Amino acid sequence: MTRAYSYTRISTLEQSKGRGIERQLAATRDFCQKHNLNLIEEMSDVGLSAFHQAHLRSGALGAFLEAIRAGKVTPGSYLIIENLDRLSRAALPDAIMTLLEIIRAGVLLATISDGAIYSAASPETQIIIGIMTLARGHGESARKSELSKATWRIKRAKAEERPITSVCPGWMRWSKENGQFEIIEERAAVVRDIFNWAKEGKGKNWIARRLNEQERPTLKDSSKFWQPSSVYLVLTKKAVFGEFQPHTKVGNVRTPDGPPIQNYYPAIMSKAEFYASQPPRGKKFKSASGSSPASLLTPFSKCGACNGPMRKLNKQRTVKGKTFLSPYIVCRNSMSGGCKGSKCWPHRLLERAIVGAVAVYCAKHLSLSDAAERSKRSAEARHEAAKAAREDAEKRLDAAMAAIGASVSEALRRRLEALGKAVDEAMEAEQKAEKDLMDALVVADLTDAPAAMVKMAKIEDREAALRFMRRVVRSISFVGDVAKISLIDDVFFKVVLTGSGSKRRGIYMTFPEISANRSKIIDEGEATP
Repeated sequence: MTRAYSYTRISTLEQSKGRGIERQLAATRDFCQKHNLNLIEEMSDVGLSAFHQAHLRSGALGAFLEAIRAGKVTPGSYLIIENLDRLSRAALPDAIMTLLEIIRAGVLLATISDGAIYSAASPETQIIIGIMTLARGHGESARKSELSKATWRIKRAKAEERPITSVCPGWMRWSKENGQFEIIEERAAVVRDIFNWAKEGKGKNWIARRLNEQERPTLKDSSKFWQPSSVYLVLTKKAVFGEFQPHTKVGNVRTPDGPPIQNYYPAIMSKAEFYASQPPRGKKFKSASGSSPASLLTPFSKCGACNGPMRKLNKQRTVKGKTFLSPYIVCRNSMSGGCKGSKCWPHRLLERAIVGAVAVYCAKHLSLSDAAERSKRSAEARHEAAKAAREDAEKRLDAAMAAIGASVSEALRRRLEALGKAVDEAMEAEQKAEKDLMDALVVADLTDAPAAMVKMAKIEDREAALRFMRRVVRSISFVGDVAKISLIDDVFFKVVLTGSGSKRRGIYMTFPEISANRSKIIDEGEATP
């Protein structure tokens, strides 16, 4: 049976209280039964807007498109949706690109409401009708957006009389009974202490560590620990003395909308106390740091003790009267005293050891070489498909323009011009597929060329090394003195940190699948501060 995927979407969380998702799923199952399709996955996005393309950035549809790009969706499969407006309500060029990306990958797009099935072989008239449907969906959403903006403008104009929304800073809450904001004294006391410490000259790192040591509550129920960044945000909030600055979005940029409104929130300190805690002119709430190359490890690293992210940290050291910065990798939560189970790892030594070991392993083991070859073939196929889709789109557009000629209406001509713009964007997609192909070729070449592996192990090209690591490393987990590195194909090895105090540190690397022996790596240039 032909494989099929269903996609349902509702724009707001309030709609989830109804039967929108159930209705769409029921219609999908009936469609699959009628056309003898095997429904293998049901995807849903709840509360994600197709007008702003949130469902593509962080939703199930975006993940499905990534699966198409990775070659994980078999050509000839079906994607079933209720209507094209479930797919996109974005501006027409963006909506067209989403539609074309699906069908040019060989996936058939079925819409239940009208029984249409879109494919790369569909007639031009059907594609144009689909484009007009997408345009209508965008127009409806744009009209609703304008009405919503007008409502918010009215609310902002009356903000001095009544709050615009119940959303407020973490040290207060909205009271439905009184119709006003109420201060949460326990949290407000924490905020006042933060400002008092800042007034005494304490930095945000010191303040975050002190709050975690005292186990003071955070301003968000979802946050376990205070971070320097959250301390900084509190110190810049003028809401502490009651000021509110309305904002609006210009494009995708959040910008102030009109002058700030005074006495909007209940104040927990005076304006003078707020400004007395601010740094002198020309300085910022900022820790001293030095510049160094981006880490090849932190994109994959997690702390095994608290599941927090690992961060590269430059520590200042003085040796024989000379001061320099030495990079380490640490748990972000341990930097503010929240995590007690993390160790400080010498970054330079660990990076060279792990990248080198991964490179050598890839050179010696055929399973990983085969995976790289499969990735290369998949990238080649996607590149050829993108190129063919672009050429086909150009031919169909030229043929449609020539056939319709002067009899086309102005509105339809604009649609065709938009389709022409979509062709240009298809060319950009082809260039992206070509870049993915080049990345895959880099990895495939590395798995077969010992000389390239030696270069990779020495990290002579950090950009190529990062591409390589993204292809083969799944995760790096740090627990105490042990780091576990997981690779694709369920391969893993461990790194053990040795030494303590002022003694020089080394690491042991173990390869359970290769040998029971351990290879010792020591870097005489690394020392614990």
